[in-house]
Amino acid sequence: KKALAKKLLPLTFALANFDFDQANIIIDDIVASAPGEIELRLQKTYLQFVAGDFDGALAGLRALMGEPGCDEDPRVLNQVGLAELAIGKNEDAARHLKSAYDQLTDRSDEPHRVINDYAWSLILQSRFEDALLIIDRALDTDPSPVTALLNKSYVLRELGRDGDAKAIEVRLLQLAPLDRRVFSNLVLPGLIS
Repeated sequence: KKALAKKLLPLTFALANFDFDQANIIIDDIVASAPGEIELRLQKTYLQFVAGDFDGALAGLRALMGEPGCDEDPRVLNQVGLAELAIGKNEDAARHLKSAYDQLTDRSDEPHRVINDYAWSLILQSRFEDALLIIDRALDTDPSPVTALLNKSYVLRELGRDGDAKAIEVRLLQLAPLDRRVFSNLVLPGLIS
């Protein structure tokens, strides 16, 4: 673990400087030193995703899904769905995000991420009533529910429930007034109009 910790600082430095080429070299070395660590391999695919290498990220995720137990791991399925959304494979993405949601257990790490991403896929399909039910579950599991509240505000507006949406937006402004997503979704539109 000490060897791994020593590698994380240079990785953090590379990422902070947006040096994705160097970060990829470092993460490759980290993954090679601990090939059985699913979380590290997911971080590698996430880094590829952020750097715009969607094909590489999907290839790594598909390889990961071929390993025992990973094809049912909500983290893996969720990341596959997000990568598919990024390249416009919306039906495949919706299927993987639903599978990730269905695989959640009481012991799942950070279930709110999977739940929020599944809710977002429902929103993209204009399944607003279904999304609202899922978002409420996210609110029950998320220690910092900004994403879920933003999604809920949007869905409520789409459903014509502007008063309920406004109450959520007030809560968001109280909870996270400096969050860039809150600013760009709630404050900035009012400044422009």
